[in-house]
Amino acid sequence: MHAKAGNDMEVMGLMQGYPDGDTLYIMDAYGLPVEGTETRVNAGNEADAFSIDYKELCELEGSRPEGVVGWYHSHPGYGCWLSGIDVKT
Repeated sequence: MHAKAGNDMEVMGLMQGYPDGDTLYIMDAYGLPVEGTETRVNAGNEADAFSIDYKELCELEGSRPEGVVGWYHSHPGYGCWLSGIDVKT
């Protein structure tokens, strides 16, 4: 839903979950307050501060004990695929 909400602009978010053997369980995901373009999105200081605040709030409320296990971003109009930069990251 978050990726589609960006329309023709890239959006980015983080995934919370945990590993269990060879399986990675994603329990939740949340969008980051970042500005993207049609072809790029980068998380900066604002996204770092937001992520820290979000994690602390989850711990305080006891709503989401899992840590961040990955990130995502959209490729509007291009479908689901990993660019060379995505693979390197």
